[in-house]
Amino acid sequence: MITVLLNCFNASKTIKKSIKSMLNQSYQDWELLVWDDGSTDDTLSLIRQFKDKRIRFFSKKCNSGLGKSRQSIIKHANGEFISILDSDDYYHKEKLKRQVDVFKKNNNIGLCSTWTKVIDENNEVIKVFKSNLNDKKIREKLMYLNILPNSSLMYRTKLAKKVGWYSRKLEYSQDYDLTLKLIKVSETYIVKKYLTFIRSSQNNMTNSFNLKPIIFKENILNLKKNYLETKDLKEKKIIKDVIDINFIKLNLLILKKGNLNTFFSLLLIFFRNPLLLFKLNLLKKITEYKNC
Repeated sequence: MITVLLNCFNASKTIKKSIKSMLNQSYQDWELLVWDDGSTDDTLSLIRQFKDKRIRFFSKKCNSGLGKSRQSIIKHANGEFISILDSDDYYHKEKLKRQVDVFKKNNNIGLCSTWTKVIDENNEVIKVFKSNLNDKKIREKLMYLNILPNSSLMYRTKLAKKVGWYSRKLEYSQDYDLTLKLIKVSETYIVKKYLTFIRSSQNNMTNSFNLKPIIFKENILNLKKNYLETKDLKEKKIIKDVIDINFIKLNLLILKKGNLNTFFSLLLIFFRNPLLLFKLNLLKKITEYKNC
């Protein structure tokens, strides 16, 4: 019934907890596809310790990046539903069951998320995703920002295939791109229980200094697409502000690397949009995450 996709690279510190959270699920009709992208630590040996027949393991000798790895792993999925599990995250034992129940009762829903706790490297909860938004409000916020935690997501396989699944043009923002495509053909739902736990670490992709420029560039590409597709003038204005904020963050990163030309790019952004100075906390207002 469910295929769980787990892509990993040098995840020896967290991979066992991720896989154990699968084995502890109350809902047992699942397969776990683990794709190791050329790990150089003990990740491979730790994965091989699990002998459950529902766990299928794939390994590459060389690291090809998350984008290509996702394209490779989805070819092996058999489930009616797809659930995402990043290698430093884990599930509550009721996670799969609660989401499958939602899909079985609501044919109109194609994408389901859950409330989520964000933990640090010491397993302390630092913030939570606790959203009470309905489908309409979720859609509105998704036009500006990817508010749904990736490991909380489950979606219908047939709909993902229908919309082209993961983009071949993106490396980091494939999940956001797919979410935007899915909400065009189905409704969304958030299970109001803390069923997903995601780890915030300086080593993961979101916080990697070297990858952040790619993250901002791909976010800008998705936002520009949203801007062109949106007819509402108020929404267009907000999206334009969010695009400019991403440009500012991108240029500040480049400035840290010693490229002074970006200083003039920053001045140009504020010259074109002087009120942006008062909107720099806009992303914090949009997100549904709350600090603990």
